[in-house]
Amino acid sequence: MKLYQNIVVLIVIFAFCGDVGNLINSVWTGQEMRSQNSGLLLPGAHAIWGHVAKLVAKTLVRSVSRTGKKITKNKRPRIKGTHEDEQSRKQKDQDRANENTCEPGWLKYKGSCYFFSKNSNTWINAERECRQKSSNLVKIESASENIWIKRQAEVTHDQRWIGAREVHGQWEWVSDLSPLTFTSWAVNEPNNAKENCAHIHKVISYNWNDIKCSKRFNFICEKSTVSLKERIK
Repeated sequence: MKLYQNIVVLIVIFAFCGDVGNLINSVWTGQEMRSQNSGLLLPGAHAIWGHVAKLVAKTLVRSVSRTGKKITKNKRPRIKGTHEDEQSRKQKDQDRANENTCEPGWLKYKGSCYFFSKNSNTWINAERECRQKSSNLVKIESASENIWIKRQAEVTHDQRWIGAREVHGQWEWVSDLSPLTFTSWAVNEPNNAKENCAHIHKVISYNWNDIKCSKRFNFICEKSTVSLKERIK
């Protein structure tokens, strides 16, 4: 800043002594400075010119040097949002890890995972297979869940065991031994003809029917969803 001030002072001095244009022209061409009116060389012009030239040179060098430093510092422009994008990606990965999902081969509906078997078995053995998968034969608790299960069963057009069974004249769910609070029995079912297990059947629009537990049908297992983080443990 001080160098610029010195140059300004010198320019003002030359403005009183002669032609500022000659001063500037002299800086660029190196010609001797002469009075505009007399054409005579101004007193001390050589000394002043030398001083001015040095000041200008130093100023230009410093200016270029500073500019160069700024360019060097900024030659790798910062990409805006890089840190924020990385944080956002990590948050999404964490959310996915915490999101409740189902294992491959299982279907998700609300907070449960459902497995529709491709093999048939007796009711008791179907329940055993479900337990081997950390689940139980399906417990149907609402009309919406029942409709969803019907739609899945319609795809394969087969009969399937569900988790309802009769014990001492009372129907209960095998998963927690709780009584049936929601039912979707077919007309005139259950008929209590020594048929103690429940299944769904295409012929009766996939409504429930009681039948002998020794019959062999495909089956539906159910268990709660778990997070990916928990499944990896």
